[in-house]
Amino acid sequence: MRKLLLLILPFSLFCHAQQLIVATDIWPKYTSEQSDGLYEELLRRVFPDFEMRFVYADYARTKAMVVNGSADIWLGAYKNEEQYISTPQEAMDADFIYAIYLSARYQARGPDFFDAPAAWLTDYLYDRYFPQYRLQGYEVNDATTAFRLLKAEKVRFILGDSSEMQQLMAAENIQNTGFSWQKFGDLPLYPAFSKQNIHFAQLMTIWDEALRDLKQNGQLEALYHKHGVRSEYPFTSTAGQ
Repeated sequence: MRKLLLLILPFSLFCHAQQLIVATDIWPKYTSEQSDGLYEELLRRVFPDFEMRFVYADYARTKAMVVNGSADIWLGAYKNEEQYISTPQEAMDADFIYAIYLSARYQARGPDFFDAPAAWLTDYLYDRYFPQYRLQGYEVNDATTAFRLLKAEKVRFILGDSSEMQQLMAAENIQNTGFSWQKFGDLPLYPAFSKQNIHFAQLMTIWDEALRDLKQNGQLEALYHKHGVRSEYPFTSTAGQ
């Protein structure tokens, strides 16, 4: 099916080695400056006919690169995060969002606990994706600032993906003592395709076809195990099927 799909795309798209510029933040094991992480390997499997060029920057910068046309894709986007991009149907991963709060200060939590000031990393837009809560967001550039606000009780909790927050805390020497973690919700992650690339719709079709195949035949799950990036596979496991 996928081979047939490639044949019907415009000939100009494959008449020579077309380059795709992919902008991404660095998340250990997921992405790296050596381009040998899970996401880089996944992109190469989905687009084997393209030359992949990976550019590494912080998350806000990767979004800016797509909007100004200097990148074709940014990685780790939420569904339709910005108007100037398009996201495919098939997710590549999921963020497991946790709320981190002071254990001693909030031993008892009522139903309105999360209707309060919160801190999260710049451009993560959690107030948009969790409308069931009246979140009052403080965007911060690093985990150190977020935990400083938390300890000063300027915010009631911090929101973030569990893996990313643990990595940031380790990198910034933040001790995980005196804090409680509570599951807040899951957010699927996608590659965000720039609408400035005239082939963005065709590229998304290739992505969706390939991801469905990789999920159904177990190869995507095998990639996750290979890179050791999740203790819990974010999609339905194919083991034993």
